Amino acid sequence: MVEKVILHQTYDIIFACVGRMIQYPGDVLGGFAAGGLWLSACISGLEVARRLEVTLVLTVGALLAEVPHTRPVRITGLAYDAELAARFKEAAERNGLDLFDLEDLFGQVADHGLNLVMLLDEFEYVTQNPNFGSDFFGGLRALAIHHNLSLIPATRRELVDLCHSDEIKGSPFFNIFANVVLRPFARGDALKLVDGNLAESGIEIPSEERDYVQKLGGGHPFFLQMAGYYLVEGKAQGLAGESLAGFVQARFSEQADPHFSYCWSHSSESEKITLLTVLALSQAKPSKHNIPNLENLARLHSRAKLDTVSLLKRGLLEETAGAFALFSPSFGQWISREVTAGPGEEEPRADVEAWLAEGGRERLQTVKGALPRFKKRYWPLMGEVLKELSFELIAGVALRQFL
Repeated sequence: MVEKVILHQTYDIIFACVGRMIQYPGDVLGGFAAGGLWLSACISGLEVARRLEVTLVLTVGALLAEVPHTRPVRITGLAYDAELAARFKEAAERNGLDLFDLEDLFGQVADHGLNLVMLLDEFEYVTQNPNFGSDFFGGLRALAIHHNLSLIPATRRELVDLCHSDEIKGSPFFNIFANVVLRPFARGDALKLVDGNLAESGIEIPSEERDYVQKLGGGHPFFLQMAGYYLVEGKAQGLAGESLAGFVQARFSEQADPHFSYCWSHSSESEKITLLTVLALSQAKPSKHNIPNLENLARLHSRAKLDTVSLLKRGLLEETAGAFALFSPSFGQWISREVTAGPGEEEPRADVEAWLAEGGRERLQTVKGALPRFKKRYWPLMGEVLKELSFELIAGVALRQFL
């Protein structure tokens, strides 16, 4: 018996279903063709599941899902050399390949004086998947060491921090890599990217509109291109001024919000506190104590020094002249919407009283009237923020951003 189920098909469509039994799903709450935006589709589906408090998520057809594969993944390749092309064709026609088959194939590639480069995006989904054990990583390491295979995995965190077991974490596979942190573009580089891409559109783009794209996307090429795309689309529709800005903002948020949700959900509780503190200080009345620099952040949250290093690496924070800021105002608006209770969603006063009476929260009694403005699941988090920061300040910032 399952009360709530998400049926999640990576490449085709996402259905959110509510029913009593799996074989008889209930109403279809929503769905869309993923197309080339498959990652957004996946994240959106999981976000719906979280908001509906779904008890089970079923994935259909996902390559790295924790489910058995219905058929082996086919290997394909292209080669100018006729012999190599024949070898790849032979490998593709087999029902399955073991490590020895791959060693033979890679050995022939090396004999032709070629090097193989394997780009592994979102590699954390491999390291966290229990279907990939120590034998898999050991075999991959052997191929990299002995057969001119270059492995370039891309992850949001360091590989060793993403493993699903101590056995995998201790694998020698992870000591063959050098970590290279790709930080967001500096403002100058971000504007060069925007200028270069917008110039190809053939549409006249004023400097203030280019700056708006850079402001939305921060230093992330992905978000910059997303914002630029909707700017060009809006201008092609004849929009201008506030109408154009509203169109770009709405479309950008529609696509970016699932990624913001992913960034937030994959942040530690301490990192979330630091992000909220930076957001609050950046919106506060300017003063020496409200500058979001490391001194003030560390005064308000003891782990801020460690968090800022991690958040800068992940590109969620930017630092300018010693002051920190969220990489995009859209991200700040998303956080505010996420923690703030919308109209009609406020918790009853009785629930506030009961939560405060659980012990250790006497300091919050004077501001209990503002607690309903936040979603209940964030009360403990906000309580940590409020140890040093004014609750009224946080509430005012969140409501201002939310509205």
